[in-house]
Amino acid sequence: MLTILPLPDWAQMLRPQWYTLVLIYWILALPQRVGVGVGWLTGILVDVITGTLLGQHALALALVAYIAHESHLRVRLFPLWQQSLSVLMLLMIEKVLSFWVMGAVSLPAPTMGYWIPPWWECCSGPGSTSYYVTCDGSSMSGKTATTTTFSDS
Repeated sequence: MLTILPLPDWAQMLRPQWYTLVLIYWILALPQRVGVGVGWLTGILVDVITGTLLGQHALALALVAYIAHESHLRVRLFPLWQQSLSVLMLLMIEKVLSFWVMGAVSLPAPTMGYWIPPWWECCSGPGSTSYYVTCDGSSMSGKTATTTTFSDS
């Protein structure tokens, strides 16, 4: 898992939230199969792997999964810059909830570098990870949806 990959000290601030990005991608790609339960299980797995408070990431990822699932049809219609902002919003929600849980259990507050990864992922240009999360080929931006009906003869 890329979350536990060792990085040098200077690159720690730029580590993407891989688990959140992968969860958002799969909810946008397969909303009928991936939902809040998968988000919660992913959060528990991240908590166990990283050694954080059990449930800290589970709460945040379950909420991110719910919001992404409820808005997946709208997000697909957004232009790329709005899709990137939607991903930024979801990443920030995950960070804010994790920060809130850390404060609730009296853990020391993280440095300002804690808030850099969501902005880096959103604003790093066309090569950004949010671009790959939202541009999976299923985006309907600028296209007209067509429906096919079948009748029994």
